[in-house]
Amino acid sequence: MKKRFSLLFFCLFSQLCVFSPKSEADDCRDVEGTTETISAHCDRLTIKGSGSNITINAGVTVGHRVGNEINGNIVSHEDEDSVQSIIINNGEIVSNTRRTLTTNKGNISQLINNGTIKATTNQAVRTYTSITTLTNTGTILAVDKQAIENRPDGTIGTLTNTGTISAGNEDALKNQGSIGTITNTGTISSGNNGFDILNRGHTNASIGILNNSQGKSGTNPVTFSGSLPTNYNVIVNSTNNYGQIVFSDFAGQNNTALNFGVDPSSTLAASTTYSAVIDGLSSSEIASGNSGSVVSGSSRLNWTLLNSANN
Repeated sequence: MKKRFSLLFFCLFSQLCVFSPKSEADDCRDVEGTTETISAHCDRLTIKGSGSNITINAGVTVGHRVGNEINGNIVSHEDEDSVQSIIINNGEIVSNTRRTLTTNKGNISQLINNGTIKATTNQAVRTYTSITTLTNTGTILAVDKQAIENRPDGTIGTLTNTGTISAGNEDALKNQGSIGTITNTGTISSGNNGFDILNRGHTNASIGILNNSQGKSGTNPVTFSGSLPTNYNVIVNSTNNYGQIVFSDFAGQNNTALNFGVDPSSTLAASTTYSAVIDGLSSSEIASGNSGSVVSGSSRLNWTLLNSANN
């Protein structure tokens, strides 16, 4: 029987781009190895060449054509030789269907979303190749399913979310490839019959490190299905604001045990129990991390992971 684990700390040492009917947006100019700022609404952006650097300004929409709809792939990374591209979105990238931003070939060095990336059906961001760093401070949304989908050959080095990653139905983040580190201090939210993070569906599915503060403050623990991350670290901001996670469906997957830790950025209180930081695992499925210590302020605190059912 899977039970919840808690932490006990004690002190050691003291819409969619409806571009307005008044005009149609022109096609975006293809970017091929240059630095470009998009300052006016446009349709469909294709990135080629090496070292492309694109900024979409606030208030600008890259989206579908009125009266001549483009089916997805609003921002498309389509050149095998396209490497080290940087995309910074401060505006809105919207597809009337699916696969709003897709990496088909080449790789993206940095994808920084400070605005909105939206698919009105599935997959706001889909990668077949590599995104070294994906940073979301805004909103990545699929109205139906999979706000972010990492395909079996896809790699995301670091995914940092301080904003919102959400899907109206099914899974918010679907990983079938490799993700090095996920740090979630925002919200990852799935819809009906889905999981916040789905890490299965292919033998390549793996997540190295998952750091998380979502859970207690919003009564919305992260739901995680599939192969366990190699390392899971809870982020504690206060006694009423700390990470909680529910694991399921990992039997028979690549990784069936994890290493637990407390993120060093945490702010802890001595002699305090943080309840239900992990749910769905037994003691044998926590390979290491039943106890440890962390510096919080001027104090070093020892912590113990407590099994509420002793199983």
